[in-house]
Amino acid sequence: VPFKANVMPARSREFNGGFVLCAGRSRRDIATFVHAMALNGLPAIVVQQPAALVASHGTPAWSETLPPNVRLIVDEGDALSGLLQKATIVVIPRFKGDINATGISMYLSAMAYGKCVVISRGPGADDVLTGGQAVFVEPED
Repeated sequence: VPFKANVMPARSREFNGGFVLCAGRSRRDIATFVHAMALNGLPAIVVQQPAALVASHGTPAWSETLPPNVRLIVDEGDALSGLLQKATIVVIPRFKGDINATGISMYLSAMAYGKCVVISRGPGADDVLTGGQAVFVEPED
């Protein structure tokens, strides 16, 4: 698997922390993710890099109150791989107007860990990941 997966330890498939993970810096629809998690009550973690960095990639930094089942971690770069190993499901929420191949690196990294991944339809997702390789949802839904 290309991208960042070649630096991940092979032992990672054996971990399961029992939470839904949303991470990445480019064009993530965090508001829809947080709303969905508030509705279903499952434990979730949102990992974001510092506000200025994610903003430069089109993701609004989360600053509102979170539901009790959702935790925000501001990560300088060392927490994500450990959380990715332990996540039960990885969610990559995208915006409707996104014309970039957003989230594919995160998707492939999660695949390398053997994780179930839910990603919004859009360029680089439903045109590349086919034949049951992905579970797609509509952007901003």
